Amino acid sequence: LIPFLLSEGAFTRTQEIEVDDDEELHVGDIFEHDDASWEINRIETRTGNSRRKLVEEKIGRANAVRSDVVMVRLTLTRGEFSDSDSIFVERDKQGFSRSKCPACGHVLSIRDLVPVLSWLSLGGQCRYCKSSISPLYPLIEAISIFFALIILFAWDFSLTSLFYLLILPPCWVIIINGARGLSFSRGLVSVFLAFVALFLIVEPPMFSTILWAFGSSLCLLLLFYIFTRQLNFKETICFAAMAIVVGMVFLPFYLLAIALAMIVLRKINHNISLRDSFGSAVAMSFLFIILLSGVMNIYDLLSSIY
Repeated sequence: LIPFLLSEGAFTRTQEIEVDDDEELHVGDIFEHDDASWEINRIETRTGNSRRKLVEEKIGRANAVRSDVVMVRLTLTRGEFSDSDSIFVERDKQGFSRSKCPACGHVLSIRDLVPVLSWLSLGGQCRYCKSSISPLYPLIEAISIFFALIILFAWDFSLTSLFYLLILPPCWVIIINGARGLSFSRGLVSVFLAFVALFLIVEPPMFSTILWAFGSSLCLLLLFYIFTRQLNFKETICFAAMAIVVGMVFLPFYLLAIALAMIVLRKINHNISLRDSFGSAVAMSFLFIILLSGVMNIYDLLSSIY
C-alpha cells in the first residue's frame, strides 16, 4: 500500500492505494480510483526526496490530481455584488453563453446589440431592468468603427486590412483587462500569434526588423525581472509580435507610445501593476501605430489625387 495525496480542486485527502509489487510509477501516469481518473504529479522517496520515477518498494508517498475533470472558476455577479465559486466539468466539455445584461442576467436580443445605436436608443439603460449601462461599451464600439473605416480607406479590401480588422478584438481584450488589473489567457496569445504569423507570411519582414524586435523584447523581459522579480512572457511575446508588424520605421514611436501609455494608465489607476499596465500599453500603442500608419497612407493617397 502506498499513501497517495489525492487533490480534487480545493479538496485534498490522503488515501492508501494498493500497487503491485515491484511496479514502477512515473510522474504523469494515469490510474483509476474511486470511479475517477488521477494523474501522478509527484513521487517521493521514504526520505522525502522527489523523483520522476520510482519502484513501489522505495516510494514513501505520491501525489495525484484529478485528470478526468477540470475546475472552472466562476464569478457570480448580481448588480454591484460579486462572489466567486468553482465547478467541476468534464475535460472536453465546451461551454457557450449569449450576451446578457450584467445586472439582471437577461439574454440580450439582436436589437439590444447594435453598436452605439442600441445604447443611444435605450438612453444608456437596460431594456429589461432599467439599470444603467456603462458608456465604455458604446465608446469602444465607436472607436472600433472609426478604426475600421480608417483601415478600409487606407488599405482598401486587402489581406493587410483584413489582418488589422481581425486583430482589433484581441487588442481590446488586452487593453481592457490590463487597465482593470486583470491578466489575459494563453489562448488569447495563441490567437494573436496566429494572426501575426499569417500577416508575416503575406508581408515578410526584414531580418533586421526581427532582430530589433527580439533584442527589444529581451531587454524588456530582463528589466521586468529586475523590477518585479517576474518573467512576463505573455506580455513580452505580444510586444515582440507587434514590434515585428510595426516595423523598423515605427519602432521608436511604438516604444515611446508604450512608455507614455504606461505613465497615463498608472496615473489613472494607482493600483494597477507594472505588468498589467505594460500589457495594456503594448496593445494600446499598437492600435495607435495602426492609426498613424493609416492616416499617413490616406494622406499619400489624397496627395497623389490632388
